[in-house]
Amino acid sequence: MKSASIRGKTWMLNVLPATEGLEVWTKLCSLAADPIVQLGKSLGKDALKVEDLKLADLPVEALGTVLGAVLGKLHTVEVSGLLKSLLRSLHCDNKPVDFDTHFAGNYGVLLPVAKWALEINFSSFFDGAPSLTGLLQQAGKAE
Repeated sequence: MKSASIRGKTWMLNVLPATEGLEVWTKLCSLAADPIVQLGKSLGKDALKVEDLKLADLPVEALGTVLGAVLGKLHTVEVSGLLKSLLRSLHCDNKPVDFDTHFAGNYGVLLPVAKWALEINFSSFFDGAPSLTGLLQQAGKAE
């Protein structure tokens, strides 16, 4: 089990089994691939690096492009089911987390926990990748 301290609590989570992890990754790629390609175009880049995706550093126009594209694709992925799969073994302060109860009205905690879960499950996809745009384009072609 991996652990992290987030917002003053200790969170623990098992990495997804390979089959389930690949299913989640495919859904994430279908959600993110087009918006990230659009971001690259709006920034005038042919390829993006992970560092290029810091929202705080993006021009307002580029951020609007990405958010509009992501929101336009949300209907294609069941976001709650995706998050529940990603966080199914989650514990908070050594207690199992019931997703619907624990995060009800507590989305400010859900987002950093989900970000951490994505990092521990999928960071290896980005290790040594020539560019994030190229990686997502390749993943999108596999669908």
